[in-house]
Order: sequence, then structure tokens, then C-alpha cells
Amino acid sequence: MANNINACCRARPAARICDFVSLDKAAVSRALATMNNQGLVKSDQASETDLRRRNWRLTPTGYTLHDSILAIALRREEQLISDVEPKDLEVFLRVMCQMRLNVEKIEPLDG
Repeated sequence: MANNINACCRARPAARICDFVSLDKAAVSRALATMNNQGLVKSDQASETDLRRRNWRLTPTGYTLHDSILAIALRREEQLISDVEPKDLEVFLRVMCQMRLNVEKIEPLDG
């Protein structure tokens, strides 16, 4: 658990966030700006040569909101999988992971 907490505490550039959650960089930038205005995140300059590059981290208020959302999500997840056999859940998760990897291989539509 401590390793997960330490990993979450490190600052992340917006590009890394986009890769992790598979979102458009513009959408992530807008969300970070909104969260910054709400006092949920703060940023530090990531590059002396590129002023657009910033590392982002949660503020104490952001961590409080994160923790409350996480508690709700974990309770709902527990309810969602309550009657699913562990072996079935393992297969499902393995298939979902493979499908997620396959999404990156899909060629864009022309037109």
C-alpha cells in the first residue's frame, strides 16, 4: 500500500496523464485548468526551456476529494463483483486488458 501511495504522490506531466487514462491532451489540459482553479491540483515548471511543460500534483483538498471518491468507487466495485466467481473475474479482466491493448492497434477511419 505504501508503494501505491508514494507513486500517487509524485508529480505527473499532462502527457503522462493522457497516456495513462487514454484521453485527449486538450481535454486533460482543460480538466487540469478547472481543477487548478478549484484548488484541487497545483503545478510546477517541468522544463526551463519549454514553459508549457508542467508537473501536476494533488493539493490537500484534492487528496481529500480523491479519497472520498475512491471510497465510493471501491464500495460500488465490491457490490458489482459480489456474486462473480474469482476465476471468472480474472478471465474478464485479462480479456479487458487485451482489448485495451488492441484499441491502440485500430486504424483510424479515412474520410
